[in-house]
Amino acid sequence: IRVRDDTSLRRAELSLMRSLRKPEDGVVARVNRYVSLALSKPLLGTPVSPNAISVLALLVGVLCGVLAGSGRRPEMVLGAFLFWFNCVLDGIDGEIARAKHLESHLGEWLDTLCDDLTNFCFAIGLGIGLFRQTGQAHYLALGGASGAAVLIGAVFMYRYLLRAGTGDLNAYRLPHEARALSATPGATSRWIGRLRVLVRRDVFCAVAFLLAVVDQLPLM
Repeated sequence: IRVRDDTSLRRAELSLMRSLRKPEDGVVARVNRYVSLALSKPLLGTPVSPNAISVLALLVGVLCGVLAGSGRRPEMVLGAFLFWFNCVLDGIDGEIARAKHLESHLGEWLDTLCDDLTNFCFAIGLGIGLFRQTGQAHYLALGGASGAAVLIGAVFMYRYLLRAGTGDLNAYRLPHEARALSATPGATSRWIGRLRVLVRRDVFCAVAFLLAVVDQLPLM
């Protein structure tokens, strides 16, 4: 778009913001984009870098785990809110990187590591918080198992990504996806693809917050 006046400038800005959406966004991620894009727009005119937002997201992720581990409902609700807000920040760093052409290999890995560390902190924190709240030790076991699952999953994914030469999790392909890319997908691959939408990180974070609001965090 050739910018000649205020009208064409506004049209160019609107086109740029629309282009920052990602085709792989799920239903919840598309809703989150309205929030992240609203926050990204004023940041585009500042020196704030995508990596700085990723580090901020990590700090928010650690804080959400600490609050979830308090065992007190108000703090646990706030922790679950920050867990969801971490997803919004996770969108902002990529939006700034794409809009300002600041994508980098370091940025990809920083984004992925921050996501996994946030998941780990919230899982461990929630287990501790529910134990403090109820006195039931099985929540510690569930929290520990969830944290271990995050770490074990990360080992497999990072090994794959290192071989692929990228830190972008969108490049990760489960076995059924790899087969689907090279052949006509079968019924199993199609169903797994549909169900995977329900276990995306953006959905998980939103559900955690909603469960916290209605005082049903133990279901998480």
